[in-house]
Parts: sequence; C-alpha cells; structure tokens
Amino acid sequence: MLERAVTALKANQADALSEINNKSNKQFHENDLYVFCFNATNGNTLAHPNPALISTDIRAFKFKGGSIGQRVFDAAKDAGFTTVDYEFPKPGTTEPVAKESFVTRVGDLGCGVGYYK
Repeated sequence: MLERAVTALKANQADALSEINNKSNKQFHENDLYVFCFNATNGNTLAHPNPALISTDIRAFKFKGGSIGQRVFDAAKDAGFTTVDYEFPKPGTTEPVAKESFVTRVGDLGCGVGYYK
C-alpha cells in the first residue's frame, strides 16, 4: 500500500494526496490499514483518515509511551523504508493500541502505512 502511494505521489502529488484522503479509495484505505502523509520539513499533516488531524503538526502527536509523532517525523529523513513502533488509537476509537508503521520520504513528504499488532 505504501509503495502504491509512493508511485502515485511521484506521478502527481496533489492528485495523490486527494486520493489518499478519500476514505472510499481502497488503494490507500483497507480495514484498519491506511496511508498518512506529512510535510517532511514542517510536520504539517496532509493526509490522514482522521480529518481532525489534517493540518496539525505530526511531531505533536502524543499518546501512551511518549511522542510518537516526532519518531515518525524523524524516520522520514531518507527515501528508504523505516519501521516505527508506537501506540495509536484505531480509527473511530480513542484508546491507543500497539502499532507499527513503515515510513519513507517521497520528495518533500514523509508518508507511512501502519498496522495494528
């Protein structure tokens, strides 16, 4: 799923971000898997299934276990894939659970896809 997002973002970033934010697009949303993207310079979240998180600084995301957002932001420094373990609520819930995300850099964006353990 992350590789599909990378390909789409490289082809047309604006269109890809719009499609990533479209929850009915099964290329980027399936069950509890989803793509998220943020500006790799200032942390501004540009794509996430929770609309309340759009335009927030990913580095400020904090849940049990500390600041997960800063760790995800730091993982997007390179174009290679990195994993980050943390706790985050499943969509539609508020209680954080164990999650691992694969994170990469795509031009000026950091993007990832996580799965709940």
